Amino acid sequence: MLKSKQRIIKNLLLDQSVICGLGNIYIDEILWYSQIKPTRLSHRISKNKIYLLYQNTIDILNTSIKFHGTTIMNFKFDNMKTGEYKNNLKVYGRANLPCLKCKTLIIKKKVAGRSTHYCKNCQD
Repeated sequence: MLKSKQRIIKNLLLDQSVICGLGNIYIDEILWYSQIKPTRLSHRISKNKIYLLYQNTIDILNTSIKFHGTTIMNFKFDNMKTGEYKNNLKVYGRANLPCLKCKTLIIKKKVAGRSTHYCKNCQD
């Protein structure tokens, strides 16, 4: 399905009519783990990277569920608990900090009208 579209991958993943349930934070993380630049056109992503994208989506969402989600602001639930997946974020919210893989500074820019965090060295 991704190969049949000619859209920027971040836009495509944010589109709830294509795939529902992925939010901005998780998309940045999934793309980082999959080594895909957020502005890459979906039809130009290799089948191997698409498979990584698929696997990383499942893995990240499952891990996030185990940690009760990602609380960035002040959301509280169940006796004032917050989601602890925020402690596992590798790229989101790390603008101008070194990439955890290669030490290149993480870039933050607007893509699809959303804050987007990525490593220009690790993600192509």
